[in-house]
Amino acid sequence: MCMTSSASSRKGAAMKIRVAYSEDEKDRKEQHEAAVKGLFPGVKVRETAARDGFRHTVLTVPMPRGRRE
Repeated sequence: MCMTSSASSRKGAAMKIRVAYSEDEKDRKEQHEAAVKGLFPGVKVRETAARDGFRHTVLTVPMPRGRRE
């Protein structure tokens, strides 16, 4: 399993966490997804089709309300 994250400095931007996993790591991916949802209740989840033997999930964490830069 591979996890990467990125965040933009744009106003109103969100942090994106990409999880790449094989089919036999699906249980572990679901545990990570549940942990992120527990920390960030407003997270959005987007699944992608299998590619090169791996599946990908993108978790988008919205910018906290009231945050000013």
